[in-house]
Amino acid sequence: DLLVNTLREIGFQVTPPDGAYYLFANYRSVAALAQMNPTDASMYLIEKLGVAPVPGDNFYQQGNHGNDYLRFSFCRRLDTLAEAANRLKNLI
Repeated sequence: DLLVNTLREIGFQVTPPDGAYYLFANYRSVAALAQMNPTDASMYLIEKLGVAPVPGDNFYQQGNHGNDYLRFSFCRRLDTLAEAANRLKNLI
């Protein structure tokens, strides 16, 4: 819930997962990332904020289904996720 709510606050479009330890977030409504491809958006978050998502297009062998998404994993301690959430808020 912490990560879903933070990403939504920033402008990501997120559907909460039903049981997985990761989520896919559409980043095209986030001004700082909107014009980037998924790899560049991921690298931006890594380099500027220290938060490491995976480009969504890595999960599709064919088509462009993942081109608008970043994958965030949340199999971490709550305090680690809280720190990531605080860092992500710098995108606002």
